Amino acid sequence: MSSVLASTELSGFILTRHWRDLPEGTEIEYWLATDEGPKKVLLTQQTSVAFVPARHRAAVQAALGSLQGLALKALALKTFEHEPVLGVYARRFRDLDRLARALQPLQIALYEADVRPHDRYLMERFITAGVGVEGGLHEGATVVNPRLKPLSGWRPALKLVSLDIETSATEALYSIALDSAADRVVFMLCEAPEPAAAPADFRLVHCPTRGAMIEQLNDWFAAHDPDVIIGWNVIQFDLRVLQKTADAHAVPLLLGRERRPIAWRTHPGRQGYLFAPMPGRVVVDGIEALRAGMWSFPSFSLESVSQALLGEGKEIGDAYDKMAEIERRYQHDKPALASYNIRDCALVLRIFERLELLPFVLERAQTTGLQVDHFGGSIAAFSHHYLPRMHRLGYVAPNVGDIAAKAFPGGYVMDSTPGFYDSVVVLDYKSLYPSIIRTFLVDPVGLAEGSHADAGAALVHGPQGTRFSRDTHCLPDIVTTLSTARDEAKRARNQPLSQALKLLMNSFAGVLGASECRFFNPKLVSAVTLRGHELMKLTRAWVEQRGYQVIYGDTDSIFIWLKRPYPAPEAHALAAGLVQQINAWWTHKLRQEQGLENFLEIEF
Repeated sequence: MSSVLASTELSGFILTRHWRDLPEGTEIEYWLATDEGPKKVLLTQQTSVAFVPARHRAAVQAALGSLQGLALKALALKTFEHEPVLGVYARRFRDLDRLARALQPLQIALYEADVRPHDRYLMERFITAGVGVEGGLHEGATVVNPRLKPLSGWRPALKLVSLDIETSATEALYSIALDSAADRVVFMLCEAPEPAAAPADFRLVHCPTRGAMIEQLNDWFAAHDPDVIIGWNVIQFDLRVLQKTADAHAVPLLLGRERRPIAWRTHPGRQGYLFAPMPGRVVVDGIEALRAGMWSFPSFSLESVSQALLGEGKEIGDAYDKMAEIERRYQHDKPALASYNIRDCALVLRIFERLELLPFVLERAQTTGLQVDHFGGSIAAFSHHYLPRMHRLGYVAPNVGDIAAKAFPGGYVMDSTPGFYDSVVVLDYKSLYPSIIRTFLVDPVGLAEGSHADAGAALVHGPQGTRFSRDTHCLPDIVTTLSTARDEAKRARNQPLSQALKLLMNSFAGVLGASECRFFNPKLVSAVTLRGHELMKLTRAWVEQRGYQVIYGDTDSIFIWLKRPYPAPEAHALAAGLVQQINAWWTHKLRQEQGLENFLEIEF
């Protein structure tokens, strides 16, 4: 195959990311969706980096003696305790872990040694998911060592397949259904075709063995080459059973691009929960996507969700003796089982379309920096945004566990005034915790700067003696960028992007209070929550000074009794007036008393 040096830029969207240590160094692999089809980007001989306190240079150099390909370098960086650090550069990423273990008995910390190569490469270039690819050596669908840069506005047209299987009560595979724009097919376990009319709207392929079913599935993926696999509990059930079946019949399950296998991983904190990463394809589970988007249903079963959204459900509903009917159809009416199987695929496709789930997960990836099918991950998203910015301010991140976990105050809840009331106005602070972060400059780096500042320095004084720099910080700027982007998304009526930005912003305060986060600090999160307490108490006092009564309030909401009945239009006008006055009061108060710009905004 000929190689070509490209001179034009390629627009892409990162689907999957992988890394591997080779003798010559670490190799990073990204699979992109592009207008020219899927592309594999290879970045060879990548160097990994971690950081160590400079005062331990001699001990670290001694430990390096048993490891090849590591080097120390002086850097203009420091820890949160203002201790200078050295950069530890490694040819192979896993050598950083070996060094960390060698230093552990000496009680020498190695910082950021757990940041994986493919994540660090992206975050340090401010790339989340959209990416511009410049130059590099093009070898067919592979691009070697191009330059990558962030590309925010481009979105791919993805090829989608909905996958569903049917099994016996003991998970013996009966059929595999695939529903896509290009093909609708069911692979059925059957010795020979039964004399029956062919289905009208899908292909029914009979397979003599379960091994043959897996081979047909592999061939289908190679031929149709989808970017995204969707389903309902698709990883924990469908793909898991397919892998178990393939293993039992000594047939490889090769659903990744280039006919590569699934690189199964288990969740470190959820027993039995599986991840199914595969090169070049993302797997989006409908249940996980709904939960990530904060959609709520009494039950997340496919029957329940499809009834709620589509007004119709499966051919065999949850209330029916489902397993008995599946068994009956398999034994006596395989076309009917195939119809049931592919209908489930179609329901999943329609749910994704109705709720714009695929656009949501794409916008979520672009917003967070996480892979499209990586759900949860608030801590990882925070790190993706925060680490490169703090490095540019001269700091390295602490390690998880550097500060011992302990309790901190939560949201404020007022004592309620029981009774029956007419004309009650409920006002809410819009994105209260992100607004507090922006207004009062709450920030890990800002706290490190403030804690080491001279007595006369210009600082923002927070609860529990915290002091934040007015000039050197990251998080307020990150939140401001996200808030501005969300306002633009709302104006453009881009609901998936607006929702993704809202969820990310609102996760930040919680991340600072999560002991699993490297930036965990009870003082930081208390600077947000206790400031929230103060704001709600001051808001209540302001309202009651105007002759109204506050009958209840919680984290960001306040319930105001107007003291007498009002017609609805007049009550609405009063509420609008209160909103305008409270917001103006905060703007004046914060500017006059603390010299701060107000980002607090109460709404009706």
